[in-house]
Amino acid sequence: MCKTFHGNAKKFFGCLVNIEAKEVVVYPDDLPDPKPLVGEELNKPAMIFMDRHWPKDKTTQELIKDKERLADMNYAARLQKLVEKIGGTFIEYKPETGTCIFQVWIVLILSVGDWL
Repeated sequence: MCKTFHGNAKKFFGCLVNIEAKEVVVYPDDLPDPKPLVGEELNKPAMIFMDRHWPKDKTTQELIKDKERLADMNYAARLQKLVEKIGGTFIEYKPETGTCIFQVWIVLILSVGDWL
């Protein structure tokens, strides 16, 4: 089930959720209020859609967007292993848009720096 956020976006993105390059932190450690219990507020299962996620060619440093080359690299299986490593469930990889879809049960810190 997907949740839609309605409320103060500045508080939501400026305090409760920090989005940086390759990392999302929900309920950072420097919050003045205690973090909610598992299952409350944003501390719930989430479906993550990471768009424009393609590997780089190590020689040219260009993004690899060719579907056949991605299939030859078994790129979706690599993403699945990474998702499982963080305790998530891999749903799908769409090479046309570079969208990796997966579910996590509790979102506290999601760092994808090692994925690229």
